[in-house]
Amino acid sequence: MKNLIIILLTLSFSLVQNIPAFAAFSIYSVSDSHPRYQQLSPAFIGLGSAFEVGGLIWSGVAPDHLRHWEAIKYCRDVIGGGARLPTQRDYLMLSHALGSRDPIHDDYEGYSSGTLPEMTKKVFWSATAHPDIQGGAFHFNGSTGSVSRGSIGFKRSIRCVR
Repeated sequence: MKNLIIILLTLSFSLVQNIPAFAAFSIYSVSDSHPRYQQLSPAFIGLGSAFEVGGLIWSGVAPDHLRHWEAIKYCRDVIGGGARLPTQRDYLMLSHALGSRDPIHDDYEGYSSGTLPEMTKKVFWSATAHPDIQGGAFHFNGSTGSVSRGSIGFKRSIRCVR
């Protein structure tokens, strides 16, 4: 029986970039009989432990490291079922939900990578291109909770969201 981890959040809204601020969250394991679990594609489920944050279901980690454009295509075409690569905003929300005090202003104190499986020692692509750097896009450091930029030519880890 596969499990889906649900993170329940109490939301309030921040005026900065419309990133939700989180007052509290809890993690619950949900069996494959959960209604949202049934909506996921077999490929999404096949990536392993999934979890929910702020209405998004996050996949497990893909087995291969991919370049930015390959990662976008992987989530959309290989995983399918409405999956996509998370945005910079999605990762800021995840960082905050995992304890970062204020990831919008680079304050990652309190972040806990051990809360979710397969976060440490991994850097994940986001779908968000960097507006000022040609050939650059944002990525998420699973060990520190930080969101920064890098060259789209580097191979990074992948999580998809739905």
